[in-house]
Amino acid sequence: MFNRLSTILLTYVIPAISIVVISFLSALAAAYNSPIYNYIIIGYIAALFIAFMAQAGLTFRRKMKEVREYVKNVKHGAVERLASQDLMKLIEKDSEYISEITKIQKKQFKNILIVFGILMILVLLYMTVLGRFISMILATVSSKFWRAFLETFIYFSILIVIYIAMMRVLKLTPSSPGQMMLDIPYAPMRSLVVYKDAIILDDIYLLKAPIKAKKVIINEKRRFIEIELDEEYAKKVGVRRVRLYVKAPKELWNECLSKIVQVTGETQHISAPTAQSREEGKEDKTEESSKNR
Repeated sequence: MFNRLSTILLTYVIPAISIVVISFLSALAAAYNSPIYNYIIIGYIAALFIAFMAQAGLTFRRKMKEVREYVKNVKHGAVERLASQDLMKLIEKDSEYISEITKIQKKQFKNILIVFGILMILVLLYMTVLGRFISMILATVSSKFWRAFLETFIYFSILIVIYIAMMRVLKLTPSSPGQMMLDIPYAPMRSLVVYKDAIILDDIYLLKAPIKAKKVIINEKRRFIEIELDEEYAKKVGVRRVRLYVKAPKELWNECLSKIVQVTGETQHISAPTAQSREEGKEDKTEESSKNR
C-alpha cells in the first residue's frame, strides 16, 4: 500500500504541485514585470532536484541498513553464498548473456527514439498550431496575471503528460526518488547470499519471504534462476527482474527457493543438454557436412 502511494506521489502529485507553483511564480513575474520570480522558479526546481537526490541517498542507506539488520539477527546459516569471482565466472560462461542484454538495450533505445520523435512532433505542433490557438483563447482573458498563469500551466501540463506517456512506453516505474526500475534483469555481480527465508543481492537488495513472483525461469543450460517479481513486491524491493547465477539452479530451486518464492504465473524449466544429446548433435552436424560435400 505504501509503495503504491509512493508511486502515485512521485508520478502524479509532486509534478502537479510543481506545475501550479511554477505557473503561479511565472504569472507574478509577468504581472509585476519583475525577473526575481524567474530566479525563484530556478531555485524551486533546484530545490526539488536536491530533495530527490537526498531522498535517493536516504533510500539507499535504508536498504543497506535493512540488509545489515537481517544478517545480524538471522539464526541460521546461508544455503548458498557466492562472491564476486564466482558470479563473474558463471556470467562469463553464459555465452548468450551479452547478446541478450544488448537486444534488450536496443529495444529500449528504439522506444526512446520513438518517444523522442513524438515529443519533437508535439513541440512543433505546439509552436505552430496548438500554441497559437491557445494564445488566441487566452487573449480573451483580461487579467495579465491569469493569462500568464494559464499559459504556463498548459505548457507544463503538456510536458508532464508526455513524461508520463514516456514512462509507460519505456516500462519505467519510480521505485524511489532518483531510482527507476529497468526491464533489464538485475544480476548481482558483487555478492549473492541465499538463506532459507531471504535472498541478499550485492549487500543492497533484501528479498524476504514470501517473495511474490509473476514468473520463474530455471535455466540449467545457462545456470541461472530468473525471477520476475510481482508489481507490488518489485516496487517494494526496487528491481523488477532478478537473475541469480548459481552453480546448480535446479537443486537450489528444489532445496530452498521453491519454498520462499510464491509464483502466480508459470515456472519455466530449461534443462541442460545431456551427454547423449550433445553426441547426437555432433553426429547430426557431421552427417550434414558430409552431405554438403
